[in-house]
Amino acid sequence: MSSRSSLFFLELSTLEKLDNGKAAIAFRRAVEDCVRDCADRPTEKRARKVTFELIMTPVPVEDAQFEGTFRADGVTGEFKIKSAIPNRQTRPYSFGLDRNGRLYFSETSPTNVNQSTFDDVDPETGLVDRGHVQDVHDVEK
Repeated sequence: MSSRSSLFFLELSTLEKLDNGKAAIAFRRAVEDCVRDCADRPTEKRARKVTFELIMTPVPVEDAQFEGTFRADGVTGEFKIKSAIPNRQTRPYSFGLDRNGRLYFSETSPTNVNQSTFDDVDPETGLVDRGHVQDVHDVEK
């Protein structure tokens, strides 16, 4: 018979033993995500945040000695691990709207869909020819 117990007091140092360390792993991953974002976007000044929360609810049982009174027989608990990373945002792009309600953009001038470029000039006539909007299904792979 083993004298080693499988019961542990809940402490930060024992979280690795609870359910194969799932809460500890989730916390570690949230921290890694925030660190990775700091490395990817060092000029983003908004803070990254990781929250490790334990929500506890008592499990009441009626006290056998005092009818109508209850005592806590234990606690159910769950961990919530949340991370807050600033949203990513692109610069504004310019989109045209076709008569079927679809948006289109200029690959060569993403900030002005109406801007013609040297690529739009017909070499034979010297006139601007923007062509038609390409559907991704029309483009050969």
